[in-house]
Amino acid sequence: MNLNKIRKNTLIILLLCVVVIGSIGVIDVLHAKWWQAPVWLVKMWNAILKLEETQKGRLALIAALENEKALAGDEIAELKEQINNLMGRRNRLAEQNLPNEQEKTRAAKAANDALDAYNKARSEAKRLREEIAELEAKLLRTSPSDEMYSSIEFAINLKKSSLADAEEEMKTEKAKYNAEKQAYRDVIYSLSYTTKIDQINRLTYQITTREAKVAALQKKIVKLQKEITDVTNRRVEVDVEIDEKKKKWYQLEKDAKNPGPQID
Repeated sequence: MNLNKIRKNTLIILLLCVVVIGSIGVIDVLHAKWWQAPVWLVKMWNAILKLEETQKGRLALIAALENEKALAGDEIAELKEQINNLMGRRNRLAEQNLPNEQEKTRAAKAANDALDAYNKARSEAKRLREEIAELEAKLLRTSPSDEMYSSIEFAINLKKSSLADAEEEMKTEKAKYNAEKQAYRDVIYSLSYTTKIDQINRLTYQITTREAKVAALQKKIVKLQKEITDVTNRRVEVDVEIDEKKKKWYQLEKDAKNPGPQID
């Protein structure tokens, strides 16, 4: 009798255990989304951060491409200026007659005179720099309360103004000298018909190679612009994707904070 009672009680206990375990399983299934929500939030936010980091990289790439494009543009401008100068020299050579000794003498004198003027301007600038250095050293040894202090300062500023004028004149005279020197070379190189033709051919070759480089750089700029456009468009697409993911993330966060009715 007691044995039957024990068996009956044991069976009841086992049934209760099955019911309890089953209830817990049902609750877990019903609440699975809620318990997993924080994991999905982290995954979603990490994906957003990764996309935003990629966007920063794209922005840096666009800046680098724009810089490369600007450098190519500057190089084209410089090459075109060189081409114009070379064409001018070639045209002058093609138009001039074979020079005589008088032209050679005149060109040499003009170049020497220009060199003398440049050296004179350079010497003047050098003299002013030395005087300014001496005055500045003297100023350092003079007390600011000394009556001579302001006079020395005034003299320094005056000489600095003169130095600026002298340096500007030096640049002008140097440009003149370079022009006269090139004119003299043109005369020397064209003393014979054969030399003149060779010089023209060399100038033509230099022009052609620079024109080819300009064409290549222009193609490079077109390619860079396409890359810039593609990356910019992709940035716009990803910005939209980021906005959508953020909206989804905010909704998921909201759902996580308000999971709905709880099951007891």
